[in-house]
Amino acid sequence: MQCPNCSKQLTSTRYEGFDIQVCPSCEGRLLDEKTLGEIEKKREIFIPREQGHYDSNHYDGIRFCPECDTRMEKTKYGEYVPRTIDKCPQCSKVWLDKGELEDIQVAYEMHEENTKKAKRY
Repeated sequence: MQCPNCSKQLTSTRYEGFDIQVCPSCEGRLLDEKTLGEIEKKREIFIPREQGHYDSNHYDGIRFCPECDTRMEKTKYGEYVPRTIDKCPQCSKVWLDKGELEDIQVAYEMHEENTKKAKRY
């Protein structure tokens, strides 16, 4: 499969215990929506909170799904700090630009930590 961002060949890798596709050039990631939901809740990889992860050069143009070649839709993802991501309406694959996956995870973890602190008081 080719990267919908820069057309380089995607490679398979393990992330938080799941197989995902990664672009070795632009560092974008392709995975299915269900896997994204599972990764969001995992804590195997430590991601520094103070580090900015989100790439300010987020692409707002048209992308086509590398899996089924359907035009991807811009959609909000994340209950606590929503991010605009690209999602395929046909096969439910999502494309995350560099840093978006980490930002989604950090937002979930920070909300979870703050909820636990609030319950103690």
